[in-house]
Amino acid sequence: MAPLDDNARPFYFKQAGHCTRCREPFGHNATAYMVREKVAWRVLSYVAFTQWETAPVCDACVCVSEHAVLAHDTTCAGCGQRMRVGVIGYTVATVCSNRCAQRDRRRRRRRDRPWTRCSVCEKHFLPIRVDAKFCSNRCRQSDYRKRISRDKSLSVTASRNTLPNANR
Repeated sequence: MAPLDDNARPFYFKQAGHCTRCREPFGHNATAYMVREKVAWRVLSYVAFTQWETAPVCDACVCVSEHAVLAHDTTCAGCGQRMRVGVIGYTVATVCSNRCAQRDRRRRRRRDRPWTRCSVCEKHFLPIRVDAKFCSNRCRQSDYRKRISRDKSLSVTASRNTLPNANR
């Protein structure tokens, strides 16, 4: 595709694991070339909302001028896809799609989380959520059943203490 001026340049949709221009899926050993593209993120009947993003392009769709700029070989931090990137502004792309960016963010958050001790079995585990108290559904259910039985016994003893004694 020959480069057009900014006003007439077409826009594309991003789809993870696919070329932004031809929409063909990347092969197992294919390289994704990360180029700046005008990508649509919402289309209404006749209006498209677009923005410039770093988008993956296959070997067949990348232009000669884009080939010259893309100098660094790396892998996607989210899926491991081989990528060829260039310095875009002041940053270098580390992921190939929004899905991989989210995957990488979650992985880093999980890695930064401290190990926690389970409230029931006291086993150490790496929680998926920040507020996790239990290592498994089994421990969570066990704690729930203990709380329910304790609350029932407390309510029964409380009701016995509040009833008037007929034997007095």
